[in-house]
Amino acid sequence: MKDKGFAKTVNYLVCFDSEMVDSKAEEECRAKGIKLLRYDTVMGTGRDDQNPDKWERCGPEDCPIFSYTSGTTGDSKGVKLSHKNILASAYTIIPHAQLTTEESMISYLPYPHSFEQVMTFYTVCVGSKIGYY
Repeated sequence: MKDKGFAKTVNYLVCFDSEMVDSKAEEECRAKGIKLLRYDTVMGTGRDDQNPDKWERCGPEDCPIFSYTSGTTGDSKGVKLSHKNILASAYTIIPHAQLTTEESMISYLPYPHSFEQVMTFYTVCVGSKIGYY
């Protein structure tokens, strides 16, 4: 695709089948300006034994995401959602949703919508699947 002028911004390619990654494939990608990585390598990068720089643990009041309002009462604005807020919202869904690992949630709201973010977080926490519309 790069030869045809497409995928201009692709810099990395992650291959799930490690047997497909060999020196020839790495060189072909390098010639196109792409770094070819094995999935296992990418997943291992974040492990503590692989990365001596420790991540600072987030606290309940830290804000990992913003929810953008629709602007129905004025201008649109970003609202910070804390870990504590997201967990509390996800917890209130448990008696109503009760998803299992065998079920899926269909994601149809824009991700900046607060309900979509909470449902996505809840679905990941219980180990269910997400289908994106």
